[in-house]
Amino acid sequence: MMKKLERLLDQYERVLLISDNAIEEWKRWIKLIERYWGRNQKKGLCIAIHDSYKQLVPDGMNCEYLSEEEVVEWESLYRMYEFSDRFIILGLVNEVGNLLNYLDSNVISEKECADALSKALIKYE
Repeated sequence: MMKKLERLLDQYERVLLISDNAIEEWKRWIKLIERYWGRNQKKGLCIAIHDSYKQLVPDGMNCEYLSEEEVVEWESLYRMYEFSDRFIILGLVNEVGNLLNYLDSNVISEKECADALSKALIKYE
């Protein structure tokens, strides 16, 4: 399972694991990514998502589908790759500083949320 993550890190500049159990949150993240970056999301970004959510991923997105075991293992591997900013876990957790929390509280606009996410995920050329 780790080999799959290593292969993706070799192939893409960033790997984004959407680690969220609520289907509505999955839809919001994918909608936000598609709206602001398009379906091909700047070639350097790959989305990793649980395979039960395949129907929520628009055609043409760089995407890797994971089993439940892989999602759990990748979450445990996160600490190893965190320092490089290349493997990122994006999900809704009960944290004060979560981007969706800021969006829901009207602290930031959808565009500001997308811009903040973009700066975290994509290196500007």
